[in-house]
Amino acid sequence: KLLEISRHYPVIGAKKLLNVHNIPAYQQDMIRRGWKTKYPLYLSSRRTGKGLCTAIILSLKFLLYKNVDVGITAPVYRQAKTLFGQIEDLWEQSPFFQSKTDGQPKHSTSAFRIEGRGDRGIIMAVPLSENIRSLGFSIVVVDEYGFKPGINRIVSKVIKPMIFTKRETRVGGETHPTDIGNQLFMVSTANYEGSDLHEQVLKYEEKMKEGNDKYDIISYDYRDSLDAGLFEEDVVLEEYEKADSITRKTEFL
Repeated sequence: KLLEISRHYPVIGAKKLLNVHNIPAYQQDMIRRGWKTKYPLYLSSRRTGKGLCTAIILSLKFLLYKNVDVGITAPVYRQAKTLFGQIEDLWEQSPFFQSKTDGQPKHSTSAFRIEGRGDRGIIMAVPLSENIRSLGFSIVVVDEYGFKPGINRIVSKVIKPMIFTKRETRVGGETHPTDIGNQLFMVSTANYEGSDLHEQVLKYEEKMKEGNDKYDIISYDYRDSLDAGLFEEDVVLEEYEKADSITRKTEFL
């Protein structure tokens, strides 16, 4: 019963299955919107918890649905491994998560991975390259999307075609009513006008104006995390005041 409830209410799944108990209201909104959207774009500043919220969603998708293969990548491989590390933290604190995997998370120079048991899939962090095409992921996350010139071409040519495959094909039959199928997550702090990320934001805004609910821009800034009491206000504000104007716009807002 708890598994069924978690498929409809992922925040409950985060608390009960992953043992994440302190989830502020705005992060609950981030989780719910990413859960039900085909192409979520997390455009949020540092310190908002966008990485944790993404890690929660990916972990629950892996745990609650059959044959979900998750791929995490980023312009700098280190960043993909950082997001994988947040999933690994969830694995370490969740006996349920551990019970659904084949041994401990595995690390190599070419990939970090968590392998599922039975009809569970796999979670991998891999470098961003055209080789990712052969891995056939169900869900792909491109972290720090805004910091690689020309990334739109790679995503359009290599990554997005993976999302077109129907989930029914992968599971060999009917899917759960809450299973929205394959997803592409873009996660980033802001970047300059004219960047690849800015181009995606404009595209998403147009899709959303047209009423296309497959697209969503999920945006919060450091003030939301301060209001939620997650950080020491004087420390964060001191860091903000010392930052130059460009850093304030890209990292904090």
